[in-house]
Amino acid sequence: MQEIQFRQRLAGLINSKERLLVAVSGGVDSIVLFHWLLNWCREETQQLAVVHVNHNWRLAAASEQAALATMCQQFEVPFYTTTWELPVKSEAAARAFRYQFFAEVMEAEGYEVLLTAHHGDDLAETVLQRLVRGSSLKGYAGILPQRSFATGRLVRPLLGFSKAELLREAQEKGWSYWEDDTNQQLAFTRNRLRQRVIPLLKEENPRFLQKIHTFSQKIQYADEILTEMAILDCQQVFQKKQGDLGIFLKLSAARQQNVLRAYLAEVVGDAIDQFTDQHVTEMLKALQSDKPQVQVTLPENLVLTKSYGSFALTIKQAAPASHIYQLQPFEAIFLSETEWLTLLPQTTSLELPPQVATWSAYELLLPQVALPLTVRHRKAGDQIQLPQGFHKKISRLFIDQKVPNAERDQTWLVADEKEQLLWVVPKVNSYLSIPQETDKILYRLHFRREERK
Repeated sequence: MQEIQFRQRLAGLINSKERLLVAVSGGVDSIVLFHWLLNWCREETQQLAVVHVNHNWRLAAASEQAALATMCQQFEVPFYTTTWELPVKSEAAARAFRYQFFAEVMEAEGYEVLLTAHHGDDLAETVLQRLVRGSSLKGYAGILPQRSFATGRLVRPLLGFSKAELLREAQEKGWSYWEDDTNQQLAFTRNRLRQRVIPLLKEENPRFLQKIHTFSQKIQYADEILTEMAILDCQQVFQKKQGDLGIFLKLSAARQQNVLRAYLAEVVGDAIDQFTDQHVTEMLKALQSDKPQVQVTLPENLVLTKSYGSFALTIKQAAPASHIYQLQPFEAIFLSETEWLTLLPQTTSLELPPQVATWSAYELLLPQVALPLTVRHRKAGDQIQLPQGFHKKISRLFIDQKVPNAERDQTWLVADEKEQLLWVVPKVNSYLSIPQETDKILYRLHFRREERK
């Protein structure tokens, strides 16, 4: 009866042309999965192979590895195995090593589907563990029945079965299996939930595992709906590379959170687990504040930058190097990969390097100035002379022109030998750089910049 239910569920998860790789630890759940798959594949003439990792945590691990190899040889099933030579007593490290090997076998041998023996009790443990520590909505669904993995898919066809049902099946069929005694150690949260909490919940409701399975499905459906809504909202908010703050703030608070979570997931991918509700709250607080410019430092070296009417997630940049260049007539310099500057006498024709020919062009005409010119970034106290002899601090100029903080430290300034500022490139030129008469024009500064979209 159990195997019939398994076949019905499996038929909805795989197709008959896919090559199957089943992860077998030797425990009762994976042994039952192996035999059920073996029967299925023999009838469907479908290819099946076994993959096993010896974590070297127990004295019996090597003998169990050898026994699995013998079992696969007996049933004429390919067997792929490896041993963790330098094991670390860490569940997370063991899982990472295990799944890396699974992926390598799938890619090297051309298997499309990896099947694991996670069952209903595993699902309940995962859901409870995430409820205790906190998670994303998708995380509260626990273990998904299938997802993308390596070059194919990861499928878990036993989530609808309890550990007791699988144990009874193995005992009735006389299938040999081994129990991992580390599953009884209460040092691990999962084991404490398994040994102490879940038995009490099953006493309260004998259908507890079915209720958890239904709960998981409902969470998955809700997450799918929110994902679809986030896609539509993000299309409106992110019509350009950056987010439009005005459009974002018109959304309800719930949809704002939904957009930020989707935006984070798009930027960081699998590292989304590093971001908590508190991080999303900090991002929302910054975007909703009255301050025109705000930055929020996040995990994974990420920064949320709000700058006037827009916002964006970017990788935190190192502080700009304090480059200082000297410029004489007929000289040209690449200030960066996307910026180029030259100083020429007015009567000299301009010759451009091929790579800058299509970049945006800016030019400043100069009278007699004290040479050489200095090209540098801003420093404290910098001022520029405006018409009628007025001076304005560069810091105030940036504020008035609403220049984002990230751009302020990257903006180039040109000064003469006396350290009088002539140009805030390419935004503002000094009154000192404006020749009173055309015949007083002696030089021209020509600046090119690649405008990246």
